Amino acid sequence: MIAPTQLRKPENWQDFEKLCKKLWGEIWNCSNSIKRNGRNGQNQHGVDVYGKPNDENYFYGIQCKGKDDYTQNMLTRDEIDTEIKKAKTFKPKR
Repeated sequence: MIAPTQLRKPENWQDFEKLCKKLWGEIWNCSNSIKRNGRNGQNQHGVDVYGKPNDENYFYGIQCKGKDDYTQNMLTRDEIDTEIKKAKTFKPKR
């Protein structure tokens, strides 16, 4: 029997992005080439992390959206649509 794993909540959004990068690098089999996009304050065009899953010829992007546990905020459809629209303008650095 496998024991359940419980992960600690990241302390801040930077740690959350790092966790997403590591997780998706493993899922996509590109842990050595997956990248975080830009730095704090830079326009990221809706993409926080990007990479080429399984050595494909094109990039996939991820938006790491965190919500405050204490305010019970949920991600809205409008927020999702806005981020998708921005992500369509994303040009990855090769």
